[in-house]
Amino acid sequence: AGMAAAGLDALADPLAERFAVLPRGLQRQAFAVAGLEDIAGYARLMEYVTSLEFVERVDVAGLDAQNLTLQVDSHAELQQLIMLLTAEGRLRLDKKYRGAGTGLVWQG
Repeated sequence: AGMAAAGLDALADPLAERFAVLPRGLQRQAFAVAGLEDIAGYARLMEYVTSLEFVERVDVAGLDAQNLTLQVDSHAELQQLIMLLTAEGRLRLDKKYRGAGTGLVWQG
């Protein structure tokens, strides 16, 4: 049992380092979210993002024909926040986005 526990500990440490949000100052990040087709999609997106434990606050900062711009407050650094937001597959990084902030696509 000792070797199995040591093996699990060795696996758990890198995962904890990757996903743990360390207590640091609150940071506000801008995200332009594409893929919203109707008000129901908007409601699902907002319900999802506000339910995430690493998100402290979400504000709608703008809306245009392609994107809903969100301001997200979190203790996570930007790259970690992107990884956490996209981990479940409901949001994905929009590699073609060239505007301000980070582009994401809502997958529902």
